[in-house]
Amino acid sequence: MSIADQLTQLNQVKSGIKQALIDKGVDMADVPFTRYAEKIAGISAGEYPGYQVKKGETGKLSQSNNQTLSGAIPDGIIPLTLKLTHTNTNSDWPVYLGLSSEPFVYGKGNIIGASRAGMVLFYDLEMAYGGLTEIQKYTYYGAHTTNANGTNTLSIVKWLEPIA
Repeated sequence: MSIADQLTQLNQVKSGIKQALIDKGVDMADVPFTRYAEKIAGISAGEYPGYQVKKGETGKLSQSNNQTLSGAIPDGIIPLTLKLTHTNTNSDWPVYLGLSSEPFVYGKGNIIGASRAGMVLFYDLEMAYGGLTEIQKYTYYGAHTTNANGTNTLSIVKWLEPIA
């Protein structure tokens, strides 16, 4: 390959990199090739590099009258938000909700609840446990409402999955 051909190829590669950066929303107006690495380094990998945020409902648990719910965190996910719904009669304070290293029982987790029928509680695990590294130390999630009749439903409504 001649030097001229190599320069043409290099210019095509440069143009391709520039267009890819523009497609990612990077302002490339009047940016010399010598600053392309700086522009690439400035691209955010997102809030959770290597992971994809999922929303919906997974790991749904439901129980009537015996008010302790406990489930193993599904393989391959990192839970971010739990949702607890209680129907029927009021629950006495406290309501425990959170993570555990073993099956969830009365008094595990953090006290977060309200005492009323029809309550819906959302629990931000990342904030409560101090980040992803801490969340990943746990293998179970659960809830317990004290002296409550009715139905509790607990599910993971926001979680992370590794990007394949």
